[in-house]
Amino acid sequence: MQDEQAVLEAAELLIEAVALSEALLDGDLTEARFRAGQLVEKPAVATNPDLRASAGRVVSLLGPPGIHPLPGYADAVVDLTDRLEQAAAFLRG
Repeated sequence: MQDEQAVLEAAELLIEAVALSEALLDGDLTEARFRAGQLVEKPAVATNPDLRASAGRVVSLLGPPGIHPLPGYADAVVDLTDRLEQAAAFLRG
């Protein structure tokens, strides 16, 4: 059962990361901000200092609604995605 939970947690992380990337590709900053916020709150992210910092950086660079994202947000998303893939592989075992 624990292995199944780890696989589900890994899948959730990857689904959110894909949704974040798709929102950015579609130019939907509202959705991208929402997805980034969702990632920060995931237990696997909240308890991992590297993931938490990386996700927090994305949230900070995307900024609040109504303003343009700060430079570097795309690189921050790529970094977060790479870290999430590594974490998901670890969670899956």
